[in-house]
Amino acid sequence: MATEKLLGGDAERLVCWGMVLVDDGRYEGDYRDGKRHGRGVYVFANGDKCEGDWRGNKLLGTGEGWQIGQPKKCYEDDGTIKFTD
Repeated sequence: MATEKLLGGDAERLVCWGMVLVDDGRYEGDYRDGKRHGRGVYVFANGDKCEGDWRGNKLLGTGEGWQIGQPKKCYEDDGTIKFTD
């Protein structure tokens, strides 16, 4: 599991917005009860990103992604964000 540190916002409030640094990039978006919850984008250190709807720290269904300069769909599989071919 990634280590997270909240920058801005207030993760202890019921609903907030913030940017969180994680081991492999950052998450910018809505939080609820200290978890990714609502609309947000996960940006990897290499520039790949996955934007979508989150509930309880998990990506719901598929999101709109960008990988190696190409638009792709993204999804979460067992806690890992992956991109479609």
